[in-house]
Amino acid sequence: MKARFLILLVLVAASSINAASESYPRPWENETWVDENPYAHCFFGIMFLDISGSLVADEDKLIESSLNQSIPDFQESLDTIRLGEIHSELAVGGKTNNNIDRAIEAKDNADEIRLGVEDIVPLKYSWDVWSYPGYWGDCIDYSLLALEGYAAEINQKRGEFESWRGKLQYAGVCDEDYAGQSIEYCNMPLEDAKCVASGIWEDVPDFEWYYGCMHEHWETIDSLDSRLNGVMLAYNETVDMCEDGREEAENRKAEADSKFSEIEGEELGSIYRSSYGEGNSGALGVRGTYERLVETKDAADAEYSKAEKADEGDSKWLKDCIVGSGNAISGYELVLQSSILEEADSVVEEYGEGAWERLEEANTIENKMGGLGKDRLATARAECTAGDGAGTLGQRFVHYGKCTKYANMAIESAEEGEGALEAYISAELSWLDGFLSKAEEDFIDTHIERAQEALLEQGMPADFLEVVENIEESILAKAEHKYGYLEEKRAALKADILLGGQQFGYLNSWFEVGEECYSGNVLDYSCALGQLNEMGSLYLEIEGELLAQKDLLVESSLVVDEEERLEIPKLDDPSEAYLYVDITNPTKFSGEDVVVEIPTSFEFRKLDLVSGSDYVRMVTPSRNKIEIYLTTIGPEETIHLQFKKEHVVCRSKSYEEEAFGDSEGGATVSKTLKIDCEQEVGGIILGEGFEADEVYVNGLRAEMEEGCLPSVFAEGAHTIEMESYEIDAYDVERELAFASTLGQTTNIELFFNFEPKKDLEYIAYSSVEEGKDLDDLDVFGYTGEKITEKKTMGESTIFFKVHDLVEGKEAKVRVSYEISDLEDYLNEQILYYSGQNLTEEEEVLLTQAKNYLLADENTGAYQAIEELRGKTEKRKKAEGKVAQKHEKICEKIEEKIAKLSAAVSLAEELGISNNIIREMVSRLSELEDALGTEVESGALVGPLESFDMNWEKRELTKISKELLKLEKDVKEQWSETGMEDEAVGDAIEEVEQKNSQFSGSLDFEDGVRAFYALGLAESALEKLGEEQDSSDAENKALLESELEDGYDLLEEYSREYEEADGTHLEGLFMKKPSEISKSFKEASSSEDYDGAISGITELEEEMEGTMELLKKEAERTGENVEALYSEVKDEMKEADAAFVEASIQNAENYYSNGEYVRAIKSLEDGIRRLQSFERKQEGLLVLAITGLLVLGIIALYLLRDQIPKDLLPKKEEKKYKKLKREPPSP
Repeated sequence: MKARFLILLVLVAASSINAASESYPRPWENETWVDENPYAHCFFGIMFLDISGSLVADEDKLIESSLNQSIPDFQESLDTIRLGEIHSELAVGGKTNNNIDRAIEAKDNADEIRLGVEDIVPLKYSWDVWSYPGYWGDCIDYSLLALEGYAAEINQKRGEFESWRGKLQYAGVCDEDYAGQSIEYCNMPLEDAKCVASGIWEDVPDFEWYYGCMHEHWETIDSLDSRLNGVMLAYNETVDMCEDGREEAENRKAEADSKFSEIEGEELGSIYRSSYGEGNSGALGVRGTYERLVETKDAADAEYSKAEKADEGDSKWLKDCIVGSGNAISGYELVLQSSILEEADSVVEEYGEGAWERLEEANTIENKMGGLGKDRLATARAECTAGDGAGTLGQRFVHYGKCTKYANMAIESAEEGEGALEAYISAELSWLDGFLSKAEEDFIDTHIERAQEALLEQGMPADFLEVVENIEESILAKAEHKYGYLEEKRAALKADILLGGQQFGYLNSWFEVGEECYSGNVLDYSCALGQLNEMGSLYLEIEGELLAQKDLLVESSLVVDEEERLEIPKLDDPSEAYLYVDITNPTKFSGEDVVVEIPTSFEFRKLDLVSGSDYVRMVTPSRNKIEIYLTTIGPEETIHLQFKKEHVVCRSKSYEEEAFGDSEGGATVSKTLKIDCEQEVGGIILGEGFEADEVYVNGLRAEMEEGCLPSVFAEGAHTIEMESYEIDAYDVERELAFASTLGQTTNIELFFNFEPKKDLEYIAYSSVEEGKDLDDLDVFGYTGEKITEKKTMGESTIFFKVHDLVEGKEAKVRVSYEISDLEDYLNEQILYYSGQNLTEEEEVLLTQAKNYLLADENTGAYQAIEELRGKTEKRKKAEGKVAQKHEKICEKIEEKIAKLSAAVSLAEELGISNNIIREMVSRLSELEDALGTEVESGALVGPLESFDMNWEKRELTKISKELLKLEKDVKEQWSETGMEDEAVGDAIEEVEQKNSQFSGSLDFEDGVRAFYALGLAESALEKLGEEQDSSDAENKALLESELEDGYDLLEEYSREYEEADGTHLEGLFMKKPSEISKSFKEASSSEDYDGAISGITELEEEMEGTMELLKKEAERTGENVEALYSEVKDEMKEADAAFVEASIQNAENYYSNGEYVRAIKSLEDGIRRLQSFERKQEGLLVLAITGLLVLGIIALYLLRDQIPKDLLPKKEEKKYKKLKREPPSP
């Protein structure tokens, strides 16, 4: 009988259609099947034949007839399994299988007693015959267990393969748009073992299928091993490819950045953005190449960023990493291989050669030129020379362009007279008028530029083109100053659209204005002039559309990082599971009621939140995931959530135990535990009662310490087999039942009273009966137990097996034999016991035996000797058990001391001291004290039998909980700092790694290493805090310094603003000084030093930008006024000339003092005088702008620093595609 204790009966559906069977039917264990099957009923009924021999002849004949049919068939069924061949094939491969070995042992036992039917009925007293069905059942059971073990191994390997395949799928390797390494495993079919075992249900179970099925399992395991090794290797190689790709992409990016810096340093934009590049096919080619290069570089940077951010554990991370780095490398390679500099150099060289040729042509006809022509020729020579010496390709091109233009003007003046030059200038003025009109459409101030345009129409200064270029540069500078936010705004909008995914892709089509003026994300303001205001309005519309769908955008853009942590699970007991979730909103929008999906192994709910619950409205669990509904998440905010719950991860399905007693009162115990795990775990604590000398997990040898198995258990079912030896499995007493002497022969009947302390399959018992001639030995189960293998070994030892002993139920075995010379035996025994160290009670019995013998009462003497023997044997066995137990406990204590000593020494070496370590030290002391304890002579209870041997097991569980708690705490502390730090991040990663290592090994030393890693992480956090405190002090001082500088700059800015207040120059100031002062005041009280400093710096840059714009405006205006004045000064009266010269000189003085607005105003005074001076030759006041009444009126209004709106073209008359708005604020 097997002791089967069914803990939990669960009908488990197969995880997939192709699952190998881990449970084959055993119909012979089903009473209904046995009763309804005549063959089986007869065969298994052998064990219940009447042992008294009282069956009548008719019953004997009936049994004999049935057995004649059933026994041969059942005997033959064992041979069809072909166990010998299976065992030999395993041995050839250097493998073993415990269940096959046990099946062969059972079959060998059956083969030893295989008898013909004729031997059955007459030998009703032959207990061996009765045991045959039991051996048959054991053989089949172990054979099926072997097959079921291989099936479990197959399913485990399939599960492991699917786990690795799942990693590939989650990492994006199996996506349709990925065609790189490891895709062959995405749809790879897996072999399985499917055996048709229907013959089991035949009247005589048929096992012809078994041998082929076993081979199918072996072949499947070999194939799965190959596939499993392949997918593991493929995954690791794919990870390596990701890392190698990232490293290569990083190197290529550095090279491409260097190359691009070199390209940008050549100012290629000046080639195709300047007016000189218009119509030049070479310049247009450079533009096309450059724009494609910028797009390639931007795309490569985006791909590199995607690869760089790809982190293990993120969805699609391997695909993003490999594809991103591959695309980035390809893009950077195109940049590195680009010949744009050579192309541009060729264009510039050709352009320069053309310029010099044109200059030479002009030189040959210089004698035909008038004064203006010769002035233009001199300028052309200077520009060509400057082109040869310029430092960049862009500067060279512009100088060559000017050279060509001035040379053309000189040639036209020689060939067609000065009138041709005037026509050329007239065309330039027409272009300038259109250019300024575009600026006015964008609400850019053109007050002073229009006045200069009017002066250009009056005369033709030698530096005419420089004056036009200065006006152009001034307008473009104002345009960039006013609309400089457009580039950043466009980039941010496109980034948001990209983050939103396909559902926001339609917004890309809304960028319909000004797109042709972008090179990458660099805006060509000369191209976009006239559209800038409309572009700003359009960007506001796109932003409004995004804002209207911001929750959807935020939800689509969230970056989620999650990690599950589990303490060492204990079988059938809840374990603490943690889920850490970081949710980052990369957009500039806040999101409300957004939903985040998190893959999990446990059903976490909101009540499991231990941190961050204020951000969560509800949590909805479903299969393998949870959905988190956030109440809100701010722009560019990261939310940290922590869940904690207790959950039973691994549950027991069934438990079976078999124990086989020996003669010494001990037993070999075999335990079979079937469990089911909901997820993969790195180890498991089985709990008390599961200590074993040998352990097998799914048929493979494993190590177990303190009831802890540090093996990896995949999700699904597992079989754990344990072998151990229990010293005290039963007690036995000898009892003399009967002794009578007839002549020289004495008939003896003894009882062996067995008191089992656990269920036992059998006790293989032997007793030495020295000095006795054991004739006519008979052994009988007095209380009904089955007795097998009764025999005499040698001359004086009897042996038998008593079966099916139940814990707490006494089993009496009667042994009878004859002694031919009792008196000799008694003398030998009295002599033997007289030399023994006996107890007082035993001495009394010895004296009685002697007295009986002297009185010639041999029977009485024999009874006393038997009682004496029973007591001494019982005492010695008890003492022996105590010594054995003590020795075994000491061996375990020595093992515990070795492990704890190593852990404590490591803790001392690493300088770790905490409560756990102190508990280890205290426990070590207890163990060392216990090891010195000795067993007192005659003690029936060992001094260490009550010693706590389960402390280590409890402590490992405690350490696991403590490590997870400390890991949670250190992560919370880091989260609360809100800071990113590489050292802290690395330290926490080390904590995670060491905690995982401890969970997998359940080793005290690994626990110490985990505590050490936590200490380093805490130190790193402390150091970060100290650095932050120091940094805060430095940043506070820096803030104060920045504020001081800012206020100094604001003083200059305010002075300039006040000077410009109420004039057309006021529009150049994007912020009022009062607004900036308010921002400075707020920054001074802010504790966000980085943010405050950044805000101050931004305001300083804005003020500096305005000051620089005013400075350049003063420079360009001054150059133009001087050029315009030099053209007409000879025609001016002395007073007018003196006025203009004074305005120029005052402007220079103001400029030198940094008073740029005053400088510009002074120059404007000079311009007004240039527009209204009295010419010498006419002697009367004439308007400088000849023949144009309207321009004369403009000049009059210029004196008042304002122009009526109705005098200029009406802007509202132009038809716009969209409603015009006032200029949007950046």
